Amino acid sequence: MRRLKWGWVVLGGSMLVRCMLPVSAVAARPYRFQSLFLYQPDRILEERHADLEELTLFMAAISQRAAKLVPQIAKEARDGLLVVAVYPGKKLSLWLDLDGQTAPVLTRSLTLQVADVAVPGVVNGPVACALRFALWGGAGKDADEEEMLPQAWRDVMRRSGQPRYVTIPDGVLRLLGDPAALSGVPQPAMQTVKSGAVPVLYNHIRNVRDPMHRTIAEALAPAFKVLSVNEPDREFVVSKVTKRKRPEPVHNEKGDPIQGEVLTICAVSADGSLLTIHVAGDVDKRLAETAVRALKEWQFEPARLDGRPVASTLAHRFNFK
Repeated sequence: MRRLKWGWVVLGGSMLVRCMLPVSAVAARPYRFQSLFLYQPDRILEERHADLEELTLFMAAISQRAAKLVPQIAKEARDGLLVVAVYPGKKLSLWLDLDGQTAPVLTRSLTLQVADVAVPGVVNGPVACALRFALWGGAGKDADEEEMLPQAWRDVMRRSGQPRYVTIPDGVLRLLGDPAALSGVPQPAMQTVKSGAVPVLYNHIRNVRDPMHRTIAEALAPAFKVLSVNEPDREFVVSKVTKRKRPEPVHNEKGDPIQGEVLTICAVSADGSLLTIHVAGDVDKRLAETAVRALKEWQFEPARLDGRPVASTLAHRFNFK
């Protein structure tokens, strides 16, 4: 087996791994493979027991199926993006875009074509890969950060109200409402009440008269339905921070420190992964982005309702002096 070549690319605050597939995975001229990306860093892949070699072979098999099917239907020069998410239980979802637009017919057809491909095993949450390709002499230009996300992901991030602060891929997959995106936690343990396709969070502030209770609910709507735990006999333990990183000081053009407070409101899944971050109020953009960048490095223990892990909210104020 050929040794893979690796490099690193940063996308929206999330680390991507870029690798080259073996030459054997690249089909003839109608379909030209370009590159493969993994959306998560080594730490997450290790936690989810994702084997890079197994994932690469899996994506090579997906690429081969795409090479046979896609050029038969799309017969013009196009640039393509194929994103595959693998979930615990060896389930998968895929998204196929051509020239930055969803190709629903091709997506459905390719989903059927790959039904017999062996899906890698992962635990504790999903793992997502992106494969770029060119059809019939397509330009094959380098993609910017947004173009490395399928249209369905970009749409749901925009609907969240603060797309820059949605985590990739966990936050996106939860917003999409895919049942398989429940990060490997059995449905009963989620204690989740669904409202259509809107995922549910439990408000970590139980007092509904507390102004912050309403602020949190409004900040995360409509992407999430925020519920209250009002029953006094129910045991609710809020999510805890197990690892934190202090944000770096922020300075203006003259080198003077920029002072201010940033209130962040987060959605934390039932496996402790960070789904999205909302910055409340009108604050300096530089302070907001610095706070969010630090927060994405934090690790969490999920909230518990009656002893079982649940998705919940969490708020934190950063003071810049």
